[in-house]
Amino acid sequence: MITVSGISETIQRLARVQEGRDDNSEKLKLVLEKIARLGVSVAWQHYSDVPYDGNSDFDVDWQENGDNSVCVIAKGKDILFLEFGTGAKFAQPYPNDEGFEPVFKAGDWSLSPQGKEQWNNPKGWYYTDESTGQKSIHSYGSPPARGMYEAKKEMKNNVDRIIREVFG
Repeated sequence: MITVSGISETIQRLARVQEGRDDNSEKLKLVLEKIARLGVSVAWQHYSDVPYDGNSDFDVDWQENGDNSVCVIAKGKDILFLEFGTGAKFAQPYPNDEGFEPVFKAGDWSLSPQGKEQWNNPKGWYYTDESTGQKSIHSYGSPPARGMYEAKKEMKNNVDRIIREVFG
């Protein structure tokens, strides 16, 4: 649980590190790495667990993003399908807590080769598996995995715990 006093203490400690008054830079790097690795693990698990008709072509990793900053990154040709879901059967509003407004919703990118929208057909649609060449595979779509959304929540919910674990 993140508390106001815990956040205040963390901000003060980080300020001391950044000002050079406290030589905990290695510990700070470890905190950021642990938070990022937690995010990668959560996103990976959510993407792996969702039933998906495609090949689940995705990768999740993290990188340093400047001084005292890390970024969890999900990429791959299927990442939008996995994150936001596909098909009318699985169309769900994406959570928009904390002012986050998703750019996509289920079906925004689900176009057939002919350019006709098929994602919202309640009877599903047929597609060809590009990796095997198998034609006429029927699908109703897939539910949203929300891997990045869930990763964000877990990272945020564990910041205080990880800081206490590293800094003691």
